[in-house]
Amino acid sequence: MRSIFSIIICLFAGNITAQTYNTIAGNTGLFRTCSNWSNCPDGANITNGTINIYHSIFREYNLFYRGGNNTTNLNGGSLTIGSIANPKNLRIFQNANSSINVGSGDTLYVTNDVLMDDNGWGTNITIANGGVMIIGGDLNEVNYNNFEIDGVLVVCGNLAVGNINNSSGKIYVSGTATGSFNGIIANFNNLAADYPIINAMIPCAILPIKLTSFNATYTSRLVNFMWQTASEINNDYFTIERSADGLNWEWVNDINGAGNSSELLDYNAIDENPYPRMSYYRLKQTDFDGQFEYSNTIAVAMKNDSDEEVLVFPNPTFNKITVVGESGELEGLKVYNILEQNIISAINIISKQENILEIDLSNIEPGVFILKTKTKSQKIFKK
Repeated sequence: MRSIFSIIICLFAGNITAQTYNTIAGNTGLFRTCSNWSNCPDGANITNGTINIYHSIFREYNLFYRGGNNTTNLNGGSLTIGSIANPKNLRIFQNANSSINVGSGDTLYVTNDVLMDDNGWGTNITIANGGVMIIGGDLNEVNYNNFEIDGVLVVCGNLAVGNINNSSGKIYVSGTATGSFNGIIANFNNLAADYPIINAMIPCAILPIKLTSFNATYTSRLVNFMWQTASEINNDYFTIERSADGLNWEWVNDINGAGNSSELLDYNAIDENPYPRMSYYRLKQTDFDGQFEYSNTIAVAMKNDSDEEVLVFPNPTFNKITVVGESGELEGLKVYNILEQNIISAINIISKQENILEIDLSNIEPGVFILKTKTKSQKIFKK
């Protein structure tokens, strides 16, 4: 299996007024962790400021450039927006007047689309010799924006541009390329030979399938799996794997793939012997040459009508918890702080199944909280 190297950088910069923000030497982590910065940006947009990225910071949300004079410099650091499991966009709005500079040896990785509004008026994205920009989806660039490419640009989807200058760089496009180019559009099939490290980093170069969903439900003491692919290339077979702890995995079942397909395909499988209480599952996809990739991990709780216990894990936690219980027990879930104030409005429910809730606590400060379901109460410790 080719390894996917992904440095995920979280940028939350909002209402910046002509300030400069520098990452602090040795720090890698979330953008909102203020100790990583000389001073701490916040919000969702970059407006009127300069951000210098020298280290690895994580961003799992869309990044927007709005009005103002904005500069982001990758000068000894790498910026990735979103993740392979949760792709996000880079969007430059009208009249943004922004500059994004990718230095030599640095990488700007947008896991979904790059969208540049009409009349963006002079937004520049510069890729220096030795710099790399990877776009997991489409690049849609229109009039009055400008790309200067002396390094490498890889587009996993389609490329539609009004103005790209690449005097000495290379552009690799997996889909179709339309527009005006001053330079060479390289053959995408040559990417692995030309830049093997870049090729190993990106999903468009290594994923033989596009997985749109992977879900499981517990019914009549069986776990039923359903997944869907939007496309398949050289897909040999799928494997369902099971774990009791999310660390140690065992085989459950193999399902043949379609080989090659450009249509939506639905798959099903069953686990007849799930673990008591909780089982973790992942989907392994193997192509004809033996290379394989894993899906995200999902958790399935075994329902027991006589057991109304509510499980919360991990606890203590840094940001996320999973709550497992009967669906009626989880209705009207509340979370209280030490002042007995209900702070459920500050909490984000990431996903909700019949008897499982995944909850994001990143918007609340560390401390001790009380989680209350219909009849149960538990302490939560957020680090």
